[in-house]
Amino acid sequence: MTAKLRTISVLVFTLVFFVACASETPEPATPTPLPPTATLASPTATPTAIPPTPTAPPTSAPTQAFTLATSIEDIIGTWHSSRKNLYLRFYGNGTLHQSHSLDSLDYQPYAISEIWFEGTQMYLKEKAVSGVPSCGDTPGIYEVRLFPDGKIQIVRIKEKCSPRAGDTALQYDPVR
Repeated sequence: MTAKLRTISVLVFTLVFFVACASETPEPATPTPLPPTATLASPTATPTAIPPTPTAPPTSAPTQAFTLATSIEDIIGTWHSSRKNLYLRFYGNGTLHQSHSLDSLDYQPYAISEIWFEGTQMYLKEKAVSGVPSCGDTPGIYEVRLFPDGKIQIVRIKEKCSPRAGDTALQYDPVR
């Protein structure tokens, strides 16, 4: 009797399954057109996912407004870059001191440079260095961006001396 009961149960289950499947008529699948660059893969090829189509254009991060310095008067003062823990001091006589500490800016900077502006380009020419590679007599050319929040960013325009560029082309906060 157990075998008969099992057979009847399997038949009832199969009948219910077919009736349930037959009562639902699936909608015909709408073929999805392939993008113009897509190609059909051979059966042995590894399938690759088609990247999703963006629904909105990507947005870029807003660019902070700035003005460009045109004279030493625009940047006179002491500046600090927390990125490399560097200090700069621009003097009204067209001199720049660079140091790793605020205390040594006036009397023991590792670099002293002459600076001048031609339009919006700042020229930086080495006068003396101590403990860092010398850049010689060739000046580097930079631009100084002045931001509304009081920060500056020195941007490399033309510079053959990588060590000087690495210690100069940074963003700086004013030291008060």
